[in-house]
Amino acid sequence: MSCYLNQQVLVLNRLWQAVNVCSARRALTLLFEGRAQVVMNNSDGSFQTFNFHEWHDLSQQEPHPESVHTISFRIRVPRVILLMLFDRLPKKEVKFTRHNIFERDQNTCQYCGNNFDRKT
Repeated sequence: MSCYLNQQVLVLNRLWQAVNVCSARRALTLLFEGRAQVVMNNSDGSFQTFNFHEWHDLSQQEPHPESVHTISFRIRVPRVILLMLFDRLPKKEVKFTRHNIFERDQNTCQYCGNNFDRKT
């Protein structure tokens, strides 16, 4: 059971953009608290979201080998969750170093136009 709780779950923000990866334990906690919904793809290629009660009912109707047993019920481990309130992306900082500038410019000097080896 503990191996299922440690599996990775993709976390999407409210705009359906990937923002993080968390453990199944954390994903089930967010689902139970109502802060997230489970995203599941259908056979026709569409996606469907489930809150905790709907996911619990689906887990009872369609048992899955990757499930976690509690005292009173069994629940499937989600693969993707959708956060209900988070709509930001993680902050990405760009550090303006000589190395990053040369990588951006494909190792070309902006003054003379020559290409240089990165090792030197």
